[in-house]
Amino acid sequence: MLALHRKDTAATNIARQLNTARFTVYKILEEAKTVMTPTY
Repeated sequence: MLALHRKDTAATNIARQLNTARFTVYKILEEAKTVMTPTY
């Protein structure tokens, strides 16, 4: 999912390709952004 997002694939298209809900895509992308954000 993250690889598709890095290729600028829209969340709707990611959801279709992975046969999941758009909400799930948005949720995972948001969680990944939180995890990958450095804290200083």
